[in-house]
Amino acid sequence: MNIGSFRNWSIPNKLMAINLLVVVLALSIASIAFMILESEGNRERLVQELTAQAKIIAYNISASIEFDDQEGARDILTALETVPVVERGAVFDNKRDLFVEYSNHPVTGRLPASPYIFENKLVWPKNRDYQVIFDQGRVHLVHPIHLFGEKVGSIYLQGDLKAYHEYRKRLGVIVGGVLFFSLLVAIVIMFRIQRVISDPILYLSRAIQQVSEKKTYSVRASKIAEDELGLLTDGFNNMLSEIEQREEALHKYQEKLENEVESRTVDLKSANRELEDTVVALKQANRAIRQSEEHKRVAEESAKAKSQFLANMSHELRTPMNGVLGMLSLVRDTTLDREQCHYIDVAYQSGATLLNLLNDILDLSKIEEGKLTLEIIEFDINATIEEVFSLLGESCYSKDVELVCYQKSPIPDSVLGDPVRFKQIVFNILGNAIKFTSKGYVRLTCEVTAVEGNSIEMRFEITDTGIGIKKEAISIIFDNFSQADNSTTRKYGGTGLGLSLCEQLSRLMGGEIGVESEYGKGSTFWFTARFQVSQAGVDPDLTKIPALDMKHVLVVDDQTVSVIALGQLLERMGVEYESLSGKQALMYRLAESKQLLPDAMLIDVGKADFDLEALMSELSQKEPYRDIPIILMGSIAQRNELAFRGTLKDTERFLLKPFRRQSVFEVLARLEGRFDVLQALGPQSVPVETDEAFANQALMLESRGSAGSGGHKKPDDGEKGDGGESSDGRIQDKSVAPGRRLLVVEDNKVNQQVANGHLIKLGYQVDVADNGAIALEILSDKQYDLILMDCHMPVLDGYETTKKLREMEKEKNINEPCTIIAMTANVMEGDRQRCIDAGMDDYIAKPIRRNDLNTTLKKWLG
Repeated sequence: MNIGSFRNWSIPNKLMAINLLVVVLALSIASIAFMILESEGNRERLVQELTAQAKIIAYNISASIEFDDQEGARDILTALETVPVVERGAVFDNKRDLFVEYSNHPVTGRLPASPYIFENKLVWPKNRDYQVIFDQGRVHLVHPIHLFGEKVGSIYLQGDLKAYHEYRKRLGVIVGGVLFFSLLVAIVIMFRIQRVISDPILYLSRAIQQVSEKKTYSVRASKIAEDELGLLTDGFNNMLSEIEQREEALHKYQEKLENEVESRTVDLKSANRELEDTVVALKQANRAIRQSEEHKRVAEESAKAKSQFLANMSHELRTPMNGVLGMLSLVRDTTLDREQCHYIDVAYQSGATLLNLLNDILDLSKIEEGKLTLEIIEFDINATIEEVFSLLGESCYSKDVELVCYQKSPIPDSVLGDPVRFKQIVFNILGNAIKFTSKGYVRLTCEVTAVEGNSIEMRFEITDTGIGIKKEAISIIFDNFSQADNSTTRKYGGTGLGLSLCEQLSRLMGGEIGVESEYGKGSTFWFTARFQVSQAGVDPDLTKIPALDMKHVLVVDDQTVSVIALGQLLERMGVEYESLSGKQALMYRLAESKQLLPDAMLIDVGKADFDLEALMSELSQKEPYRDIPIILMGSIAQRNELAFRGTLKDTERFLLKPFRRQSVFEVLARLEGRFDVLQALGPQSVPVETDEAFANQALMLESRGSAGSGGHKKPDDGEKGDGGESSDGRIQDKSVAPGRRLLVVEDNKVNQQVANGHLIKLGYQVDVADNGAIALEILSDKQYDLILMDCHMPVLDGYETTKKLREMEKEKNINEPCTIIAMTANVMEGDRQRCIDAGMDDYIAKPIRRNDLNTTLKKWLG
């Protein structure tokens, strides 16, 4: 039946078809079931009858077989004449040889063929002494013959199934006739009954058709019964009554509307007169617009004044901040007890927070005024991310939180974009995630999501296991000065500017930003950015760092995210790895692989469920495990703790978390003695804060071990500690050779002390000039390797001083002009370019941080 045509049938026909289909299916199923059951029953009765005859004959004929009485046996077999279905019977002895047989065709003397009798032997299947087999219209039965409990032979019966098949045919004819008669009766009954349902529907359909064609709403449908169709009829009649009433009301309203049109015509004439008055008012509005333009000009001038005010305030605020943070940094490097160190750290962090707030406010102001522009320079995007991880790693691991990064897809190392603003986004979001995470991990993943020519779009996701964000707070999380709730602000601090700044910076970089979070289960912040692929290629790091000789290492770390991040770096170096968790897993793995030992073992010391010293001692005393190199993994604080306790004998066998590509390679390359490769790659770029943190924390650990003393254990005069501390308590940076002479041109006495203190600790010789005029006098007699120049000074500022110095160098035909680096608190748009235009070579913003200062000096001094 075609479903499409069935939908167009009338309701009586549909009811008849549906009912008929149901009845046919029901009767057919019942008839088929009855025929199957009856056939099976008849077959079972046939088997029972043959079995009963076989048992009787077996009982009577057993003695004849025992005494070899064939005549008596034939007489007994003649009893099968009373069973018409049996066409052949035979008795076999214990050796299955024919004893006597019977046929129901004694006249012809022919025996019906049997597939189980061959050359007067019974060839019944083995292990089937008693079985019934149906085949080719016959039934075959074998029954054993026993005498006094012992088998003496078998009886075989072969029956014809013609009567059985004829019975089935008769049964089919009878059932078919009953089915046909039942259908006729059902059709008659259904034809009468379906009208009970179809007639009300037909009446209702006729009424609807009449209303639709003639638009006569006085028609009413006839109601037959008080059922659902009756309720439908009542509803249709009520609807017609309401429509009829509304038609009458509409007619009255139309008459009223015509009267109102006439009245409105009069009003329109009056409105024309009012329009003329409006024209006069527009002329007055034009004069107001001109006044508004004048106000706009005044507002723009006010905005310029605001920008200048921000620039001045930035300079005025950064100058004392440089003194505060610089002095705190210098004090932190002196001999202090633990309580004093804590106070200094709190004060330094508070000052750094204030400086970050100042930077965020200035950046937001630049964006609002449209003055923030992005640099387009080549930078290593992986190295930039690792720099941020180095800055935030220790604060993360101090909370026992893992910080990891891995790539969902290969990303180019070298791209064209703004590294400072990109680093600012990553730093803010990562710092925010670390701040709100007290356990678990913070993970950054990156991937390339789109490629268009030499332009790519990248997506970065920062996932944490922190407190999460409530749904009502997600919509405002990127607004200025907005946080999740007041309790969060009180507990964790912050102003709500960081994420707002990230949103605007991501838009400037051609991307977008968002967040997905479940309160109490963590958050995932994501942002996208567009970059240009540089000429350096998609992945120059693959050629810069060669594959290692080692092929297999064991990683013992119970943090899955950490193992995945490290494993990705190892695979890029051609090293296979296997991850384990805990001492028991490690010892079992080593015991199972004595024939194939790993090339090295990397063991995490942060969350291990075993005694690290006992494990290393146990491995060092067993063959062949003692020859397997062990590399420990953990934070700076954990490295210092192990070094102080003497557990870590060789700091070059400690891999710092969060992992850096070059650090992992260098640690493994040292194990292989690949010093030629290491020398070709150059020194690893480790931030200065890392070295300072190592020295300071080592001193704190040493002070804990001093019995009865709350201060540092100071080395003897002239002696230097392992952390690089001199006898006066200063931390010396040995990366720069001494003898370099620098000139600091600065009018502020506090800033002079800060710059002088930092430079001396970095190993430089320093002279100071109070202003530009004094600096020019000094430079007329002396030469310096580099000049740090403040821009705003009395008598002669930094810009004019630089210009005059460049003129002096030209007059003296100096081929290699002195490097001049601006050292100023001005960080507004155009300040850097103004310094370059004046003849300076580089730019450092105040407050000066030793890491930034050291990096810049190394850049220019080599």
